[in-house]
Amino acid sequence: MNTTLSSGSLRHCLRWAAPWLRRLDQVLSPDVCLLCRQEPATTEMLCPACQESLPAFGELRCALCGGERPALLEVCRACVEAGGFLWFRGVSAFPFRDSIREAIHRYKYKGHTYLARFFARHMLQAWQSHGAPARPELLVPVPLHWRREMQRGYNQATLIAEFLSREMKIPCLEALTRKRKTAQQAGLSREERMRNLKNAFALKNNISVKGRSILLLDDVLTTGNTLQEASRVLLQAGAAELSVICIARD
Repeated sequence: MNTTLSSGSLRHCLRWAAPWLRRLDQVLSPDVCLLCRQEPATTEMLCPACQESLPAFGELRCALCGGERPALLEVCRACVEAGGFLWFRGVSAFPFRDSIREAIHRYKYKGHTYLARFFARHMLQAWQSHGAPARPELLVPVPLHWRREMQRGYNQATLIAEFLSREMKIPCLEALTRKRKTAQQAGLSREERMRNLKNAFALKNNISVKGRSILLLDDVLTTGNTLQEASRVLLQAGAAELSVICIARD
């Protein structure tokens, strides 16, 4: 008997199982701090010590990435040196350091999917404070290659997008596909990242984004190359405007 599953069948099984696994996370330890997993949590899902130690940006935020910026500029020095981006508004909830850096690593590589709700809540707060004047109609997560998603069991951007979609009351649309399995971006130079991601994304069949305002979601914004390449595909498909949101700015 042939027991081989197609890649589509495997992805379907993973998508079916993921919500139940996330609910199990919440049932087993609903009152434990989401970061240290040891101390009792407050209403903010963290213990007082972890809440106090969260890294934070200053008041002046870059319009393109959501990181800190100088007083005399609307964008940060890193975004100026990058030459700008295809989106017009970018928001990040945290700097990529300390407890947030560790939490993102656990979330992406250790299966700690319960952190999606925590990240989504803080991203929503950051968007409400710094997302104007963008008014997105669709929320689009950056995709993983299907092999990597199968290995990991989930797409970290999609889990957060599902939470944000409900809170922002806009549809979450998995509009993009990753055509090839790219190398991990961490540790690559800017030039290597650009080559790694060139032509990596495509619009899915039977998906239309023409005339739509889109909020593109990823986990960490470093050089911006991943979001730039995804933005290029969406704009070529007729998207009206793009903004981006991330957990953290590196």
